[in-house]
Amino acid sequence: VNFPPNLHFGGSRRETCKRYSPDTCIDLLPGKTKMADVNLTNGVLKTILTTSNTSLKPVLQVLGMKKIQSAESSAERYRIQLSDGVHFQPCMLATQMNSKIHSGELDKNCIVAIDKYTCNNIHERKIIIVINLRVLTKKSSVIGQPKQLDLVKVSEGAADSKPN
Repeated sequence: VNFPPNLHFGGSRRETCKRYSPDTCIDLLPGKTKMADVNLTNGVLKTILTTSNTSLKPVLQVLGMKKIQSAESSAERYRIQLSDGVHFQPCMLATQMNSKIHSGELDKNCIVAIDKYTCNNIHERKIIIVINLRVLTKKSSVIGQPKQLDLVKVSEGAADSKPN
């Protein structure tokens, strides 16, 4: 059994692999329980887009990836669809993370921890740019029933929450 390198079980990895199956391994990263019960940071995409808070460290699921063409740059860029279990949102992957796609580490339905990101306005839309992420685990099914985040409602909500 191959476990992600960021899992710690107490004892050697070889001993751990003999004692635990992937369904019962305990992931001792902060806020995690069993691998089979990975908790996404529910509702965080809306929070990020309405507040532009870049200090959060959300755990999200990759629903899809697509290579995009840019007339502005010859650099290879990817759009990734991220889900927090409640909403999903297209985001841009920083070019320094492309190697994770090329190696197959970052794949559809995997669970990632977003360590660093920023929000930019591109073509009058707020976009999350993922600068650094860690793949926590591969996942075969979609977690939750995420819906497309309605950016118009998010913008109205952000405007309503500002003091006059």
